[in-house]
Amino acid sequence: MPPPITSSSIIVHRETGEVITTGNDITFSVDVTQHGAGSIDVLAEVVGREVDIEPTVEYREGVFHVRVPTSVSGEYVVFIKYNKKDIPGAPFKVLAKCNPGSITAAGEGVGSDSKVTSKTETNFNIKLNGEKPSNVVVNVIDPYGYYVDTVSTEAAQDQVMVKYLPIKTGQYVVEVLCDDEHISDSPFSVTVEEVYSPTSQVHLA
Repeated sequence: MPPPITSSSIIVHRETGEVITTGNDITFSVDVTQHGAGSIDVLAEVVGREVDIEPTVEYREGVFHVRVPTSVSGEYVVFIKYNKKDIPGAPFKVLAKCNPGSITAAGEGVGSDSKVTSKTETNFNIKLNGEKPSNVVVNVIDPYGYYVDTVSTEAAQDQVMVKYLPIKTGQYVVEVLCDDEHISDSPFSVTVEEVYSPTSQVHLA
């Protein structure tokens, strides 16, 4: 008869820390050598979000190797049962956060290519480097502190294009954040100039 399920009869090794980068797997090894293969059930969820998560389990030489993918940022709760009973320490909590330093933005809309003129739509591209678009937030703030409407669309693979229409001239601030942290070089300072018109020129006699 196998021993009761205790922290000494089932050894759980957390191979990832309590905080990981989104996109990496949460991994555990569950040593059930004293009990035999048995059966293991793994369920994972993200607090406050509806996400389809499909954990994988491999059994090798008395050890179950558990992998839980993280496709979105948030707090993951992992439930593991062995022979229908909670293993020691379960449920486990892991916080998945994006890596804002790996995300970049470029284009006239962040002031990196050419001048931006008022009353003319401008844009820029965000290179996600594997991050999910839903985790990235863009704020455009005009010279008077008001937020400007933006439109984001998926462009090339792993990229998002952001468009906005600056009306007033002056210094704009463009923030690109992931999990409330600024990406590389954010916030951006963008100078918006008046639309050039030949009719506005003054000719001196």
